[in-house]
Amino acid sequence: MLNHLHLIVGSPDVAGFVRDFKRHTSRELHKNIIATEPSIERLFLEHDARCAVWQPTNMPVRLETEKVFLQKVQYIHENPVRKQYVLRPEDWYWSSANPVCELTVDSLFG
Repeated sequence: MLNHLHLIVGSPDVAGFVRDFKRHTSRELHKNIIATEPSIERLFLEHDARCAVWQPTNMPVRLETEKVFLQKVQYIHENPVRKQYVLRPEDWYWSSANPVCELTVDSLFG
């Protein structure tokens, strides 16, 4: 998506993964902003001059059944269509619905 991310992850420490993912991507995005679009850096600065790319909260959903897992995958695939970015899920380049994209979906349930 253009302004947010849907991610299905499996990890012994999901909270730690999300924390580290947000920290790393924030640093890298901030470096990219400084290098390529320094005039927009101010849009990401908080009152203490830290760069804030991510919102401080997450909305995690525990995927305890294959049915819920498949519902979430379908929701993620359909999101660019609902936003009218593309006509079909497989047309969104950065989607596991796109057969040429490197992203894949592996079942968590066997």
